[in-house]
Amino acid sequence: MAPPLALRGWTRAVSVVVAATVAVAMAAGAVAAEETAATAATTNGTASGGASAGETLGEAAVRRKVIPTGGRRWPDIALRRSASADPRHAAREHWPYEQIRADHRWKTLSGGAEAIYHGAGQMLTGSEPWLSSRAAGWQTHGWVASSKDHLHPDKGGVRAYAVSLYDQRDEWEVKVVIAKASRAPHPRATATLPAGFSVVGGGAKVHWKGLGSLLVDSYPSGTRSWTGSAKDHLKSDPSTLTVYAIGLRRRDGKTPPIRIKQQTFERAAHPSGTVYTTPGWGLLGGGASVSKGGLGNMLVSLVPAANGRSFRAGAKDHLKSDGQRITVYLIEMKGAVQWQ
Repeated sequence: MAPPLALRGWTRAVSVVVAATVAVAMAAGAVAAEETAATAATTNGTASGGASAGETLGEAAVRRKVIPTGGRRWPDIALRRSASADPRHAAREHWPYEQIRADHRWKTLSGGAEAIYHGAGQMLTGSEPWLSSRAAGWQTHGWVASSKDHLHPDKGGVRAYAVSLYDQRDEWEVKVVIAKASRAPHPRATATLPAGFSVVGGGAKVHWKGLGSLLVDSYPSGTRSWTGSAKDHLKSDPSTLTVYAIGLRRRDGKTPPIRIKQQTFERAAHPSGTVYTTPGWGLLGGGASVSKGGLGNMLVSLVPAANGRSFRAGAKDHLKSDGQRITVYLIEMKGAVQWQ
């Protein structure tokens, strides 16, 4: 005998409720299993546990250094190299200028510039941090690059590079110190960071009028200092110069080891060289210095590698031959990982 109509309706309602409860439980179990698997998949182990009160699942994942989607481990020290558009696909200019802005969650530590030319040549006039002034001091947002032809027209382009640190929880303090050189044929200045900070990057910018001056040096001259210099070439044109030193330290005082590597390359009309990171260490920044004497060479490239494993630099003579040596510098941090 079939149950009464009312009883059949009640039975269907109970079945729906039970099915929904089972579905919710299964979904919760799947999420928990995914998070457990993602946590188990990480190496070196990270703190486990769900989101705390007022914390989203994504925020909990960042706290645990785990990315839920795909289970990739979020490095304790994550770096990223970014670059402006390739100037080979843009209109050529006599005095090209380019910039690259980092995502707001990333703090720019260093950068670089590369002149792209096709004839007599373009040389760098600037490789400098993109800054804004705050009550607590200068804040970095990315990198700015500039170059120019000189005496002989040769329109070209320039590319800017930035190396930035992921710091959503504001665990790192970035310090920028600026030094300026008075107008001179060969201006030179050194910016020095306060005690407690390690130099991780720096830059220089020539302020020129008329024929102009060109960058010769932009390199870490000590564990807390950055030196830059420029020169006029073939015809006198004194210029001023601004030099930047960028320092880093953890707010809790537990900054991993940071060190500078350097290598000098053979004398050439267009000297260049690449310095590589040590296994287990990550690229923070780099620079270069050209040997002095004679007519001189000027910088044309300061390039951090996209994979975070090397820094490349180059220079050139201009219009009249004068071979020089170039010293390339690389700054690395133990445990830092390039995030791509």
